[in-house]
Amino acid sequence: MEFHLFEFILMTLILFGWCSYQLGKAMANSWKSVLLMIFYVLLLTVFDRFLLFALFEQELLSIIMFLIDFIVLSLISLISYRLTKINYMVNQYPWKYQKIGLFSFKKNNQ
Repeated sequence: MEFHLFEFILMTLILFGWCSYQLGKAMANSWKSVLLMIFYVLLLTVFDRFLLFALFEQELLSIIMFLIDFIVLSLISLISYRLTKINYMVNQYPWKYQKIGLFSFKKNNQ
């Protein structure tokens, strides 16, 4: 098992990271479950591993690299999901919620 930094940055972080970011936004905007989003991230990870195998001759069934890719893409999509959900709640219901940080909001005391 070899770790190829250039391919990891190009495919996993840039290309599939952008897809994960958009996936998190789409799931938050449509009020879908986080578990469904994780399932879609799993599919993205499978496709990422396949493209790395087909284009850069990396090992297809490397469990460690699959887990690394899955964790990275999951974190990107979860962060995107949370940021979108917070912005949506604060902008849609400004009388009810107030943003108190990058990843949190609170109910207004009224």
